Amino acid sequence: MEFGSDFHLCAYPIGKSILDIYQNANLYIDGRQALIDIVKHNQWECIWVPSYYCYEFVESIRPYIEVKYYNYTPFEDLNQALNKITISDKEAIVISNFFGLTDQSHNYLKGTVIEDHSHDLISDWARNSNADWCFASLRKTLPVADGGILWSPKHYNLPHQPRHTEAGDKLADDRYRAMALKSQYLEGTKIDKDVFREIYIRTENEFDMLPISCISKQSFDIISQLDIEKWYNTKRNNWELAATNIVTTSYIKVLTAATNVHNNHPFSIILMLGSQVLRDKFRTLLIQNKIYPAILWSIPSDKYSLSQDFSNTMLSIHCDARYNSEEMMIMINRINNIIKCLE
Repeated sequence: MEFGSDFHLCAYPIGKSILDIYQNANLYIDGRQALIDIVKHNQWECIWVPSYYCYEFVESIRPYIEVKYYNYTPFEDLNQALNKITISDKEAIVISNFFGLTDQSHNYLKGTVIEDHSHDLISDWARNSNADWCFASLRKTLPVADGGILWSPKHYNLPHQPRHTEAGDKLADDRYRAMALKSQYLEGTKIDKDVFREIYIRTENEFDMLPISCISKQSFDIISQLDIEKWYNTKRNNWELAATNIVTTSYIKVLTAATNVHNNHPFSIILMLGSQVLRDKFRTLLIQNKIYPAILWSIPSDKYSLSQDFSNTMLSIHCDARYNSEEMMIMINRINNIIKCLE
């Protein structure tokens, strides 16, 4: 059995959807398009993002606006970081709920605030936000090939709803074909996994070249009926199973929520290793055991050293609702066996 990487086509519960929670929202083919559209809509001169962030995402918005960084790494004092910068009324700042383990809803500053809720779409923070704008990538936590969402907690006028584009619909079709092939592969069909991996990688790069596009029909159909709370609660149960049963040591820890976080849904199992050398060795062993972790994210060498250190010693392992508790225990046992081998 394999764990992690991109979603395959999988079953999901039917019930109250994300669209029932955020009824006045724009739906895009990707989360970066949601941010690009609101940047173009408001014509800000500059946008501030944390030094710990997805730099591929940042590069996708740079053609539309000047980007500046404020020094912030998850679990630091956000107020302290924000007090060191000055934001004009022609600028906006992005604040992120990292890994569904943080809550900065009480850290508010003057100026236009944009929140990134990609890692936990239905946290208390997201549902009760006081930000000017909120956006998220849907495909990071839901079993869809594409999707992004934009809403305004302050009920500001949104940009016009995006329309379907030929390029966007083709990209989504290609990714759903990859998801179907991966499902067949996981079920035991003789399929070369490099075939669907190539599609995932190619289309991931193609997102940056798309015009502003509506979410695909396939993804809209899924998110409009998927029971978001059941899906997320299953993930939280899986995460709690891992956090309870993974054997931690002085050099391997499971990152847990900040003390002020309530009703959160962790994005993934975040393992913190004692050094980059150990992290890289651990990652190799995970892959050899068919567990495919992610590194969030690659931080440039000229950025805040604490952000670099965090990135260089972390691994993100999916624990979402495509897995049941029995399957999670298989993965947990593999992780624990690797930890034993390193002792």
